Amino acid sequence: MTERKRKAPSIDTEWASSLIGLRLNVPANWWDGYNGRKLHPGQIVAVDPENTGGKYFMFELDEEKDAHYPMRYDALVKYVDRTQGGIGGYDLPDKIRKAKKPKAAFESHEAVELDRDEAVIKQEASKLKKIISGNGIDVVADLKKRLDSGDYETVKLLKTMYPSDKVKTCLLCKKKVCIGSTKKCKLAHDVEWFDFDKDDWRSDYGTHYGSCSRCGESVSEDGHEEDFNPGNSLRGVCYKGKHVFSEKDKQKVMDVLERKRLDNEDD
Repeated sequence: MTERKRKAPSIDTEWASSLIGLRLNVPANWWDGYNGRKLHPGQIVAVDPENTGGKYFMFELDEEKDAHYPMRYDALVKYVDRTQGGIGGYDLPDKIRKAKKPKAAFESHEAVELDRDEAVIKQEASKLKKIISGNGIDVVADLKKRLDSGDYETVKLLKTMYPSDKVKTCLLCKKKVCIGSTKKCKLAHDVEWFDFDKDDWRSDYGTHYGSCSRCGESVSEDGHEEDFNPGNSLRGVCYKGKHVFSEKDKQKVMDVLERKRLDNEDD
């Protein structure tokens, strides 16, 4: 026997579920066959998105546990206890929130067959490079949109390029880097400032002079004598290259910088 396909819910189930725990004071005449305005306190304890009568919210009385009364959203809003603690944290629009329409599938969902001939692939790759390098193209934003929509092919491509389980911290710049990234490591000069030359004897503005403790390169920067903040200076870099993830590779870089520092001292 073929299993019957479930109908997609007509309400926003994530939003509806967020109302579980909301307290209500429901008058007696809300129930069929009952009269009077006596209020009966209780709360929303569950959501039934497949209720065909639009009564998606299950109301439970404090005095009658485990007896759930299906309720429409308009009644929920009408009888909500506005004095309860945390009422501001509930999203209570005037009308029920409908289910979010699925985003339109990207064209990439339809498999694009490419000729596997090496020359053809190179030609297509060259065209794509020109397209993504052109004005008005924001590759990062476009990829994020596809990721937000759960586009399978995009996730598969980026997972291959940047495996999330292979993120490491560079021992030089201290930044987290995904193995496979082509972004270069930049190690800023570690400057020891030792001199200041005023532009004018009447001013505290001038040029600061120093040298990098790692590579020995001379560095200068304009600024005020007292308020100068070397931490914010654009003082250049003494290393720009691959990110380093092992102590052995780190030491190689530091040895190169040390030799450069000694050479600068000799000069």
